[in-house]
Amino acid sequence: MIQKLSLLAIASLLALSGNAAELPYADSFTGETQESRRLTRGPWIVKDGTATCTQDDALYKKFKDHGPVIWYDLNFTDSTVSYSMKADEAVKNFVFTINGGEGHVFRFVSSPARTFVKAFPREGEPDGILDRKAPPLKADEWIDVSVTFNGESAIVKIGDYETTVTHPAIAQKKTTIGLGFSFGTMSFKDVAVK
Repeated sequence: MIQKLSLLAIASLLALSGNAAELPYADSFTGETQESRRLTRGPWIVKDGTATCTQDDALYKKFKDHGPVIWYDLNFTDSTVSYSMKADEAVKNFVFTINGGEGHVFRFVSSPARTFVKAFPREGEPDGILDRKAPPLKADEWIDVSVTFNGESAIVKIGDYETTVTHPAIAQKKTTIGLGFSFGTMSFKDVAVK
């Protein structure tokens, strides 16, 4: 039974990696569907170059208190991920996530009170909290964001704020990018990975 479950998990990972797009990658939200993009956990509207969603509270509960998210299946190690985001005043947090084959690799979480940046340490690696000084989430304005991964470092730019963080976990191969949020309405545009 365990062997069957392991084979199923491996097959699922291979299927996901087979759906990954080639870099450079750009999503200008000109159509409801796009290679390697998954709009999940909400009623997403793709229109006029943006993807916008208002959290559905029933879906939030169904997905164990996880809000809407856009997933991108892309295989990379060292690249720059960039996008613009706009949150309304009801958004409680925004989560930028990078996953790899073994799970979470890197994340930053922004709320109206604060933003923190973290890596997910593997066994024997140092603590993953990398920055607590990034700016809080601003409402009702477009914010340009980019994260440049290079070896064990990442340059994080959020609006006018910029910091460089380092952690051994950052050097991992990456497979998935997530742009998610909880409560309120968020919009995204000009997603690119190069």
